[in-house]
Amino acid sequence: MSTPRVQRECGPCTACCTTHRILELDKKAGVRCPHVRQKKCSIYGNHPPSCKVYACAWLIGGLPEEERPDRSGMVMDIRAAKYRGKIFRFCEMFEVREGASKEVKHKQAIVHLVDNEGWIVGLHKLGSSKVTYYRPSSINDAEFSAILAEVDGVIEKMVRALTPPQQL
Repeated sequence: MSTPRVQRECGPCTACCTTHRILELDKKAGVRCPHVRQKKCSIYGNHPPSCKVYACAWLIGGLPEEERPDRSGMVMDIRAAKYRGKIFRFCEMFEVREGASKEVKHKQAIVHLVDNEGWIVGLHKLGSSKVTYYRPSSINDAEFSAILAEVDGVIEKMVRALTPPQQL
């Protein structure tokens, strides 16, 4: 999946506005943001900090043009975690439309990332709060649990850093 990095804009894609939670708006994952109107954000410019800093794999140029989330049916996030001096790469895949993860191209992407690239893949199916993880066979259960805890800790720190203090 080595695609040259390009500068892109979301355009009419608002897939992450449904797939991802937005803490500042108390919006749950899998629920369309109430501010999405006519395929764009109605509060753009005043949108929450977590929305301003978010960029999916397609937006940063990690996927080909035709894999824009609203077209492909999947939003993909890329992150990394360091555990015991080793960097582990993650791909979080979020269904935009029900059943998209069953498409051959998405199944092949998971197999390629896990088996050939050594990535950990988290699959978030639309309408479910459960995440199914796929990992290389070289990572045992205990190590995997520790890696996930490390990633959760990093994400929690990022969320706290982005969330403005409550007004009294």
